[in-house]
Amino acid sequence: TTGFSTAVAADDLESIYTDITAMSGVFHGLTFGSGETLLPGVYDVGGAASITGTLTLDGNNDPDALFIIRASGAFNTSADAIVVLTNGATAKNIFWMPEGAIALGANTKIYGNLFSHGAAVAGANSTITGRLLTTLGAISFGEGTLTLPTGSSIIDFGTLSSLVIFT
Repeated sequence: TTGFSTAVAADDLESIYTDITAMSGVFHGLTFGSGETLLPGVYDVGGAASITGTLTLDGNNDPDALFIIRASGAFNTSADAIVVLTNGATAKNIFWMPEGAIALGANTKIYGNLFSHGAAVAGANSTITGRLLTTLGAISFGEGTLTLPTGSSIIDFGTLSSLVIFT
């Protein structure tokens, strides 16, 4: 009832993307998971990034722990991929930022805000605690669960703060 401007939301999305891509990061290989644990930080992947098996994000007991995973290609998960949060890591401060499309395999359980510069597809029975946002392309979310993270992120979402899907 307060009004909503798609143009303003699109500008907010582009602003978030620009701000996060400007942060400096460290190199990481193409594949995450298989029992791996990451501490807070910005991780850059030179190509398409993926998660296989279980990936743990350890907040290191910092309530503002920030995790940013950026890929110069697409981002996908294998079927049954799981992201686990420990020691204060929260979905509101996790960002998956590929330059290409997002494809989540069936039964994926992931936390964080997924930003795409292409289509975004969540496989059957996927569970996302976060947001699914794209600057270009369609979003396909079938049977599964998509829940807005609790609390406010250290990144300002502007008009997108109450949305779980936007394209």
